[in-house]
Amino acid sequence: MDKDGGKNQYIGQEKFYDQDSDENSTEYPEHHIENELNEIEQMKSDENDIKLDQNTIDALEKMKDLNVGRQMMNEMLERSKNIAERMADLKWQLLEGQERDDLVMKRLIGLCEDIAELRPPTESSTSTDSISTSPKTQNLSD
Repeated sequence: MDKDGGKNQYIGQEKFYDQDSDENSTEYPEHHIENELNEIEQMKSDENDIKLDQNTIDALEKMKDLNVGRQMMNEMLERSKNIAERMADLKWQLLEGQERDDLVMKRLIGLCEDIAELRPPTESSTSTDSISTSPKTQNLSD
């Protein structure tokens, strides 16, 4: 053993550890590196959470758009069924001769307007005014 009973060795080690805790030390303790690596991993995880949250928001917005589209399609389907029922009713009344020509024309114009509302508007689409002034329509009302 040393004269001091091994204290020099211990003091030397203590001095080494004291240097690690010193802010001016050039050595960086391994546990600090581990802590910083863990912090970096946590930050990466947080970034992934943020990306996940944005993906969730995007998905919810798409679902909302799809729901709006689905509602519009359901409304159009209901309107189409209504028009089909009205057309079938008008057909049978015409075949049985129960309707007057002027009432038939009004009902046909109403059906045409409803059908025109179902289509997406285009520049080449005809208005309902041109239907009422077409030669066929004038012949029917004569």
